[in-house]
Amino acid sequence: MKSFFILSLLFFTTYLSGQVTFRIDTVNAIKSEFVDDRPLYILVPQYAIKKPLKVIYMHDGQMLFDSTSTWNQQEWCVDESMNVKVNKQGMEPYLIVGIPNNGVKRKSEYFPEKVFHALSDSLKTVLIKDEWQGDSRSDEYLKYLVFEVIPYIESHYLVSKRARDRYLCGASSGGNATLYAFCEYPEVFPNAICFSTHWPGSLKHMNPEIPELWLAYLNTKLPSSKRRSLYMDRGTEGLDSLYGPWQEMADLLIRQKGYKKHFTSLVFTGHDHSERSWKERFRAWLK
Repeated sequence: MKSFFILSLLFFTTYLSGQVTFRIDTVNAIKSEFVDDRPLYILVPQYAIKKPLKVIYMHDGQMLFDSTSTWNQQEWCVDESMNVKVNKQGMEPYLIVGIPNNGVKRKSEYFPEKVFHALSDSLKTVLIKDEWQGDSRSDEYLKYLVFEVIPYIESHYLVSKRARDRYLCGASSGGNATLYAFCEYPEVFPNAICFSTHWPGSLKHMNPEIPELWLAYLNTKLPSSKRRSLYMDRGTEGLDSLYGPWQEMADLLIRQKGYKKHFTSLVFTGHDHSERSWKERFRAWLK
């Protein structure tokens, strides 16, 4: 017991000493068979790695690190958060993989395709015409993650190849994509982090049919809770103020499916639907 305490203290002190630095790699090497080509932005901790790193894969990757290049001049500050958690609070570093969205095709890549195909023909038609620039593409997007992005990361970086050390994270429609991947590829993504899951699916065409079919899909496709973790949250302001009733129904369904110890659903009073809020909630999740 004493030796374990000493080793733990040394491990903690190493991070507190500020010896871990980070770099951001921009990778353009993946030529995809499934989606339009896009870079990856990878936050890499630099220190004498003793064991393979855990990995967090994050949607909307262009919003994570640099507010000067984002459409709204906001960012998640993922690099700053990791630096604080590692060097000041002694947390074990993660490798962070930011996967950018594709602009006009973002909604069609992130909306769960099997839910889309269950919608009425009239609703599908207006979604394709008004918002999606074509049919749903989320199944192809998930194939890109599973068969192209993950193999690249695991062959080029010193990371764990165990599924339990792999996390998928997203906010808003990215929360939809995360939850969908959790259901479609439970053995690949056993850990899901969903901020402000966008249950309505559309703002131009607010229709209860979308969240109702989302919940029906979860009722049949949610995987066993064994060896899995699911985190969800929402704010109370702006767009997030619309999510309460649907998230509460989802929480009830998820708990009825046996998710207890490793399921968390939080409400952040005063938080809205923005990168500034998700930055704070990401830091809270890291705790």
